Amino acid sequence: MEKQFTLSKIFRHLATRSCQWPKTIIVILLAVLVILASGLGRLTMDTSDEAMLEKNDIARVHYDQYRSMFGTDDSILIVFDMGAEKSDFLSKNLPQMHTLQTNIEKDVGHLKSVVSIINARRTYSEDDSLYVEDLLEGYPDHQWKNDDLIDYLLQQPSYKNRLISEDGRYTSMVIQLETFNGEGELLNDAELAQSVNTLDALVDNFRLSTGLNPMLTGRLYIKTHLDRTIMVEANITASIAMVLTVVFMIFFFRRASAVILPQIVIMASILCALGLMAWMGAPYTMPIGTLAPLMIALGIADSVHVLSFFYQFYAKTGEKIDSIIRACEAAGPAVLLTSLTTAAGFASFMAGDIPSISDLGFYSAVAVLTALIYSMFFIPAVLAVVPVKRPEVETSASFVLNKVLTFCENLALTFPKIISVIAMLLLFSGFYQLSKIEFSHDVLALFPEEHRINQEARSIDNVMHGFNNIEIIVDSGEKNGIYDEQFIQAMSDLLEKIEYQHIEGIDTENVYSVLTILKETHQALHENKAEFYALPDNRELIAQELLMFESNNSADLFAVVDDDFQHLKLSLKIPYKDAVDYIVFFAELDNIIAAELKGEYDFHTTGASKISASTTPLVVSTTFKSYAIAICLISLLMIAMLGLKLGLISMIGNLLPIAILFHIMVFFDLTFDLTTMMVGAIALGIVVDDTLHLLHHYKHARSRGLDAKASIHHSLHGVGRALIITSLAFGIAVMGNCFATLTSAVIFGALMGVVTFLALFADLIVLPAILLILDAKPQTVTMKNQINQDRNIEKINADLS
Repeated sequence: MEKQFTLSKIFRHLATRSCQWPKTIIVILLAVLVILASGLGRLTMDTSDEAMLEKNDIARVHYDQYRSMFGTDDSILIVFDMGAEKSDFLSKNLPQMHTLQTNIEKDVGHLKSVVSIINARRTYSEDDSLYVEDLLEGYPDHQWKNDDLIDYLLQQPSYKNRLISEDGRYTSMVIQLETFNGEGELLNDAELAQSVNTLDALVDNFRLSTGLNPMLTGRLYIKTHLDRTIMVEANITASIAMVLTVVFMIFFFRRASAVILPQIVIMASILCALGLMAWMGAPYTMPIGTLAPLMIALGIADSVHVLSFFYQFYAKTGEKIDSIIRACEAAGPAVLLTSLTTAAGFASFMAGDIPSISDLGFYSAVAVLTALIYSMFFIPAVLAVVPVKRPEVETSASFVLNKVLTFCENLALTFPKIISVIAMLLLFSGFYQLSKIEFSHDVLALFPEEHRINQEARSIDNVMHGFNNIEIIVDSGEKNGIYDEQFIQAMSDLLEKIEYQHIEGIDTENVYSVLTILKETHQALHENKAEFYALPDNRELIAQELLMFESNNSADLFAVVDDDFQHLKLSLKIPYKDAVDYIVFFAELDNIIAAELKGEYDFHTTGASKISASTTPLVVSTTFKSYAIAICLISLLMIAMLGLKLGLISMIGNLLPIAILFHIMVFFDLTFDLTTMMVGAIALGIVVDDTLHLLHHYKHARSRGLDAKASIHHSLHGVGRALIITSLAFGIAVMGNCFATLTSAVIFGALMGVVTFLALFADLIVLPAILLILDAKPQTVTMKNQINQDRNIEKINADLS
């Protein structure tokens, strides 16, 4: 108890100084806030999968090399339903489609190319000369009949399920943006988002003017809308959480200071954390999106404990400054210790393998400690300088809370064994349920099923047999090595192994590469006869045909080979899947390619799908690391603060809500993803707060000679009201996420809210029952001991009232 008494004295001393120099404290803390918050203009956003990988991760290295060599693999697809009568669409709607394409080429920034059936490549020869032109050259004055045009499109392997669906009903417009800006740097999210937003506006105008309803999708398109939704809903959910907590605080305290001061603490913690992120160049990511609702709840918790003690003391004595000092003395040690355990829960993410999760751990810990500082210094300073009306000793809300606490106490002390047994069964079975929860990394699943982004992406994936590409980069081993007939034949043999195959549950589609160009060119030079859709059989002919094609359309050629003709790109089309499904697929695909190339040529697979698959194992490892580290850190802290016995008992109450949470996730068939994986570790750091507050006062009472029952009574009634208020405030705040559109945000908010209420139940009912069984030391009660105990009860009543 010496440590606790020492902490109490320290906080008493600090509170005294805050009351002596309140204006100085207020100015200093506001200045720090302004300096850090001034960096918010620098804050960038990055929700890409590659941002989840370290820069030296081999998957990211390969992806960066690919983009520097060939540009982005991000395509945006606009898919048009031509209907059963396709000729009607071509005669009536093709001009409108052409107008849309023209507007896109004119207005969308950072545009690399737009390809549709209007300007799709047509390769043919006349008088021994090769021509590579737009399919509808000179549109609208083209010579194609509608039926002939559809037949031609369906006969071209390179168009199948890329520009036209295999049933001929759907046609697409493929849009690619540049990878780098004019300064040779990767385009940032803001620049890409501006282009996508312009595209959205053009398509919306197209819908209004034509009555047609084309579908849009693509990794970049989905990501941009996800970023936009996250930013908008982060503000909405944070605002809702703020309003809910304000209403809640008004209901319980009915005092302006109890409403305004916690909001200042909340805003300070959020702005300081985000401002520090901006100054340090850390991007705003999807995990960071959970920070604001969490800090609204955590900021409430610290400030409520300080204000609750202040109002109790002020109501009793009427001495404002003395009440401020006594409130800091009483609440300070527990608030400090709970802030450390909460920060430890967040800090456990820093050991993970995903940079964005590590950032969340660090900056959340910063926010928690900021809330501590503003609660223990800013609030006392403000209370010292502003007039505060003396509260009533007992309000109707306090009366109700006391009734609830009495009920919980009676229940726990009447049935301690039954409650303890049920709790232990739920605890051990819950961690068994953990093994049943599967992992998922499905970006589309973040949107509700009825959301346009989700529906259109899955529809396009179905009708076009996927919208994802795997990029296979093969090194021929020498400059101009692509001209070598043995290398070209090896690539042809490889395509037979990977094209139109069923590999680990995924059906592959056609491969687009320089071989496609060679076959088209060879066929065109032989009167376009079908039997000549084949590869040239010698180096000279390969070089000659590629040179002829390059002189007509170098852009298409260098989209699949590098400038030195040493590396080629094979784009294998695959359907959209959960990234978890891609893991074994890529492993098997790499094995197939390695076996076929027999070590003669170096290769690597890359692309956005490979990046997604590479992040999934990191999500798994980060989850288990963070859980293990959080449990170990918090256990050690609880033992150090409370002693071995109470420290271990506390972990039962801390882990029980997490164990029940796993039951809930299994029951509702929920998965671990980038957001839900964090719930357990974050919740552990948070639920510890109430447990520590309760046991801190329980140990204090025991040290003064009270038995277990009396100590439970006085700890419950001493801090129980504050625990209920903070838990309800926290639960209501995080459940503000339930008003979000994104499914992941709704689930995160619901789970965090549920685990908060479970933690309150564990602290008010389960923990007292376990304490009564495990800490009920028999005492020899003499008349003298009874008198001393009665005196201690009276003293503790005065301290905790």
